[in-house]
Amino acid sequence: MFEHDKLAEVVLESCEVTFEEMLFYEVLMAENQSYSAIEDAIVYTIEVETPVHYRLCLIMPKDMVSEMADMLYAGAMEITDDILIDFVAELLNTFTGRIVSGLFPDEQDIFLSIPEHHEAMPFDLEKSHLVVLEVDDSKLYVMATEEL
Repeated sequence: MFEHDKLAEVVLESCEVTFEEMLFYEVLMAENQSYSAIEDAIVYTIEVETPVHYRLCLIMPKDMVSEMADMLYAGAMEITDDILIDFVAELLNTFTGRIVSGLFPDEQDIFLSIPEHHEAMPFDLEKSHLVVLEVDDSKLYVMATEEL
């Protein structure tokens, strides 16, 4: 399991900044920090190669992503499943960069893999650090693991 004493705090701060600056959504730490499967979710992972080797996973309800994409693109294009999937990949890239910078502020070299889309959660919860956040009464999950 990836452990860092500031992980939950840094994940919350990273998501707050991203959602509030880009989309004007408030992000809160969920009271219940347990995983509950989302019926229709978009799931992405990304590997952090340096400064510490670990993987992050972002799981978001598809309806939340669709609402955010509609707001961001303001009707400029048709929002397809491919657009939603790409949108979550970009969010994960942004979150990950901010998370790594928050956890390792003195590190100059940060290397990330290309985000990978999954049909279901690919992590073993027993071996992952889970952070549960709330955005407009919906939950999203960020997980970190050392299992590659």
